[in-house]
Amino acid sequence: MPDEYEAALGRALSDQETIRKAVETMRQKIGVLERQIAVLNDVIEALLPMISEDRRGQYANRLSPPAARVNRGSTAYDAVVEKIERPPARAWTAPELHRALMDSGIEVEIEQIHNVLNYLYRKGRLVRTTRGTYVPPGMQRAIEQIEEFAS
Repeated sequence: MPDEYEAALGRALSDQETIRKAVETMRQKIGVLERQIAVLNDVIEALLPMISEDRRGQYANRLSPPAARVNRGSTAYDAVVEKIERPPARAWTAPELHRALMDSGIEVEIEQIHNVLNYLYRKGRLVRTTRGTYVPPGMQRAIEQIEEFAS
């Protein structure tokens, strides 16, 4: 019976890793598409004023309302949150996250990572242990205990 459980656990872990890789691939594709939409939005904004006002109306139904524009940071946010929440829990800095995301094929600017970390810190989803180093809230106590034990 224990062998069956181990086999099931092995399959579940393999499936989980396959799905995580698929999610990362999809995030990369979404990021590329979001950048393309952002470029096209800029092109449209530049071209629209060059069209006579009486002809602009025929394009009005095809224009995306401003609220529907792509959130350029959403991919960065999702990628950072997933990396931080993925076991094993650990402390992260922006350069470490940047390197880890780039190694995973996710292109994110380091400024975006700083912004996401600061946002998560302000919302209480991360704890700042030292300047620029963040951990999940439950991990802070474990670090304090290790430091107490070491001293």
